[in-house]
Amino acid sequence: MSSILPVLGITLSTLFLSSCVINTNDNERSGPTEDMKKTIELDKTTSDRVQIKMGAGTVNLRGGSANLMDADFKYNVPSWKPVVKYEATGERGNLSIEQPSGEHSGLGNHEYTWDIQLNDQKPLSLSLDFGAGECNLNAGTLTLRSEEHTSELQSLRHL
Repeated sequence: MSSILPVLGITLSTLFLSSCVINTNDNERSGPTEDMKKTIELDKTTSDRVQIKMGAGTVNLRGGSANLMDADFKYNVPSWKPVVKYEATGERGNLSIEQPSGEHSGLGNHEYTWDIQLNDQKPLSLSLDFGAGECNLNAGTLTLRSEEHTSELQSLRHL
């Protein structure tokens, strides 16, 4: 029995460490907080699809924008700068907001918060795809055609 304990200890330690994401890449280290503001103006489309994809962090999503979107992104890992794209084809627009791909660890002193306001009058199809993190969704004033979630969120709160 005593010869099994060291093997069991090593096995459990290996399992624990393998479940953590550890990235020693210098680009993943936290630095000063960046504050990026982004606006997407309303156009002549009759409806829009909004896709939000985040690996780790906090999203505060609500209505109240006079534009299609007004957003404030705070992050302190340079390689996590959000990617915002908008494309209009005919009567429909596609807005995507996503965290760049790569490893996104909860280790360290990372700040990653997105405050997003969407337009209340424009009909929207909302798609939320999250890894770990938190989403505070206040969709009460939005004109939603559909809403779908794909997530491993620690918390999804409809406010």
